[in-house]
Amino acid sequence: MMRRTSMLIVMAALFVFPARSWAGKVTPPPPGACQVTLRDSAGDVIRSDNGQPYVNGVGGVVCTVDQDPTTVHYGWLNVQFSSTRSQRSILYLGQAADADGRAGYSGFNSRGTFEVKGMAKIQWNGIAGYYDIAPFRANVEIGQFSGDSNFTGASSSTGASSVFVKPHSDGCTWDVWSDPTAGPFTSSLGDSAPTRYTPRVIELRQQKGLQWTTLGYYAMPFGATVKLIGKPGC
Repeated sequence: MMRRTSMLIVMAALFVFPARSWAGKVTPPPPGACQVTLRDSAGDVIRSDNGQPYVNGVGGVVCTVDQDPTTVHYGWLNVQFSSTRSQRSILYLGQAADADGRAGYSGFNSRGTFEVKGMAKIQWNGIAGYYDIAPFRANVEIGQFSGDSNFTGASSSTGASSVFVKPHSDGCTWDVWSDPTAGPFTSSLGDSAPTRYTPRVIELRQQKGLQWTTLGYYAMPFGATVKLIGKPGC
């Protein structure tokens, strides 16, 4: 009986206390680990699968914000899934037609990527309500959703819109959203000349070889809150 009781105590301790390395230290999350909570409001086209945050290392979710200023991906939010068998996915609601009346697409759950380029470069500047814009990209099963109206290569060939990013004063949190009703945006980055409004749209395209083909331009409202986890001060 004593031996059985000791085993139960050890097993209970494994559930109560956090995972530790062989050196006896708590294993920290990787640099830039994060969680993303999708807004899931009525009218949102991009939603969570179950209403819960996407947390790095939980349910097959990989969520990071690049912390290395020497890399080309510095400041990027990147949410992806460890495999096609991950427990989590992101829901994309179907749309009947694009902004120009072209064919729509059926709704689907995706285990592709969900990215905001350079998000963490946008830092709170002490001005209440400050926000800026950053490009959005999602590589999904039917192609790639791409919204880039500013600094990473917008050109006259596309009118797709970046997303809005509002940094919090803690340096650890950002609100990200797509608002099809928003007008032209002026900032240090700003919209490029070909950006389409009323509505703002995100391009759906497919790649064959080196050639990209546009399938349509869709209004894609959504919102999310991104927070770093495991970083001192966060």
